[in-house]
Amino acid sequence: MDEPTPSFIPKAFLENRERLARLAVRRLNPQLVYVLSVDDILQETFIAAQKRRLFFESRPDVPVYFKFRVVLLQVLTDAERRHLGTRKHDLGKETHFGDFPCGDFEKHVEGIAAYAPSPATQLAHEERRALLKHAIGELAPNDREILTLRHFDGLSNQECANVLSIEPKAASIRYARALIRLRDRLSDYSEFRL
Repeated sequence: MDEPTPSFIPKAFLENRERLARLAVRRLNPQLVYVLSVDDILQETFIAAQKRRLFFESRPDVPVYFKFRVVLLQVLTDAERRHLGTRKHDLGKETHFGDFPCGDFEKHVEGIAAYAPSPATQLAHEERRALLKHAIGELAPNDREILTLRHFDGLSNQECANVLSIEPKAASIRYARALIRLRDRLSDYSEFRL
């Protein structure tokens, strides 16, 4: 039998939903985007959180967002195992044509084409993305970690310090140094020069 849900979980989940959604977008395996939405992941996270009363009641010194974060990452891991760990339904071979009737196909293609970036714009965007990914990949693990927490997970300096078990001042210094190192790497590419 499931334990009763702590009364603060629904309210705390709503307060952290936007940040959890950003984390889900960033961490969702691209192969799963056609079978799982961010809302699906958030719903599963909420249900899983409700079932983990003791986890949420323990360690009151740990911010509740980090507890939701742990649950969400576990939900994503379980989803990958469930959808990608089986040979019966190979998502790698699946083709997605959208959620519209076949008769409307041309109308939707025209609508998408009207708002789609030009091939040159899209190529430039992909090149910048690849350069940025490469530059971040060249950083030391500590630098990548603090930049990920701040920019992709949307954590504050204090929250980063909590996650990393360091003082807020040390987190701030680590973040500033990581930004300088990333800026120096990106300055080698004309696409990032001001």
